[in-house]
Amino acid sequence: MDWKSKYEIAYSGLKLGTHHFQFVIDNKFFVNFEHNAFKDCDLEVDLAFEKRQSMFVLLFDIGGTISIDCDRCLENFNYPIGGSYEVFVKFGEPTEDIDRGDDIIYLSPAEMSINVAQLIFEFINLSIPIKKAHPIDENGIYACNPKVLKILNTKPQKTNGTDPRWDALKNLKKEK
Repeated sequence: MDWKSKYEIAYSGLKLGTHHFQFVIDNKFFVNFEHNAFKDCDLEVDLAFEKRQSMFVLLFDIGGTISIDCDRCLENFNYPIGGSYEVFVKFGEPTEDIDRGDDIIYLSPAEMSINVAQLIFEFINLSIPIKKAHPIDENGIYACNPKVLKILNTKPQKTNGTDPRWDALKNLKKEK
């Protein structure tokens, strides 16, 4: 059985209206994708699939936690994520440039189902912040590893008001 079959929705047999689908996303899901920005996850996806006469509206609600490395101290921590993403599914080919968008998918009228695995993967990745850091505690300080923060907050020692690394580079310039 193909792993993607769990994310296949056969819409041809669905009645008009809203239908709900639940997906539990764990590490096994991400093994099938190349780029993975985190180590562990416990996520749930609620998909509200609204079947209309000539199109579908898919509303993905994603929530849970992922385990990522902090950009400040490089320690792993659980980060809560969540988000809602809407996609419109139409049949046929886009007719104008206005019809081409990131939130519109076109299917052939001969199709009978849609696979949402790639959409789930993309929406989870969109939910991950660009700057990944431990949460800020009640004192306004990041809850990072204190030893690493101490090292990061120390200033390099300067001799005679100059940084010795720059002095070595200046000597290279004089040699030429």
